[in-house]
Amino acid sequence: SLAVDGSGAVWIATLEGLVRFDRQNWTVFDIHFDLFLRSTFCVAVDADDYIWVGTNSGLAGFDGEVLDVIDMSESGLLANRINAITFGNDGALWMGLETAGVARYDGASWQVHDSRNTAIVGNTIRTVAVDHDGTVWAGGTLHGLNIFNGEEWTVINRSGNPLLHNSIRAIHVDADNSVWIGTSAGLNLVRDNEWDQFTRSNSDLPGNNIRALAQDHDGSLWISIANEGLARFDGENWELFDIFNSGLPASTVNSIAVDKSGNKWFSTADGLAVYREGGVVSAEEREDTRADLPAVPVLHQNYPNPFNPSTRLRFELPGDGFVRLDVYDVLGRRVDTVYAGHLQAGSHAYSWDAGRFASGVYVYRLTTDSGSAVRKFTVMR
Repeated sequence: SLAVDGSGAVWIATLEGLVRFDRQNWTVFDIHFDLFLRSTFCVAVDADDYIWVGTNSGLAGFDGEVLDVIDMSESGLLANRINAITFGNDGALWMGLETAGVARYDGASWQVHDSRNTAIVGNTIRTVAVDHDGTVWAGGTLHGLNIFNGEEWTVINRSGNPLLHNSIRAIHVDADNSVWIGTSAGLNLVRDNEWDQFTRSNSDLPGNNIRALAQDHDGSLWISIANEGLARFDGENWELFDIFNSGLPASTVNSIAVDKSGNKWFSTADGLAVYREGGVVSAEEREDTRADLPAVPVLHQNYPNPFNPSTRLRFELPGDGFVRLDVYDVLGRRVDTVYAGHLQAGSHAYSWDAGRFASGVYVYRLTTDSGSAVRKFTVMR
């Protein structure tokens, strides 16, 4: 799995741990960093630029320094291995699990959807997506497509339906709210409840075993086909990329991500590749430059709130300098310091654990050379 954060750093989930590439340096977070990161299967970046990691042992949040392992003991899940992570329109996480169905986590509570309480069959979910209307689309290895409208699940399989195959590896919702479904027998498109099919026999797809999907800034769909490289489809024309006509290091691309600058990142069995028409935009040339920075420090409301025991504190800095992020009780006494030190301009986020603090309202204050900001949050036991 592959994801790109707001700074342009690429995060890669591997069986040996979590890897970060900031365009210059590689950092590996493996069992020497935290045993929880043994066998990471997926990684995703939320709207607050916080990293979420799914492993063989469950779910964790990561700010680049502190790994926050989420307690799943009371979740009701049949198993903890997480294969896929995406985000709902409300910011909640939706996850596809191995032998445990689909789960939703909002930072405080869990909802479990599996064969015990829904129409989901098989319980092994490899990919999950949420469309603009909030409908959840989940696909697994053998039992077809599962669709959740907020009240009930509907299962669509190959028998008597236009779904090309019951084995689904990728689902992507595009900018027009059309849903693309990558199966072992080709590509399905669902637009306004109408189904279409793209296969090797009726299109320029070089093969039918779809592995990954992503849409670029121009609206073109990028499709990974097992052992056949990549296809780009703009709605009318197809363009193919493989190890013979491009710089792809391997014939199978496992994951695709598009960053803010339009660079396309591809993870393969033989390494990481990046491509952009007209040339790759480097870290120094990124479009989210200092011109986009705020004029004054911005302190965002924490999430989740209320919380128990941990929450995330996010802020943006207009310039480099010394920064303090402190927590105070309602009497104005400083009870903890989340961070104190030098930071660069841009977005930053930190986790705060209230495990040793009583329930109640607290104040968190950001102090910088260019100003300060204050907000409140609630610890709830």
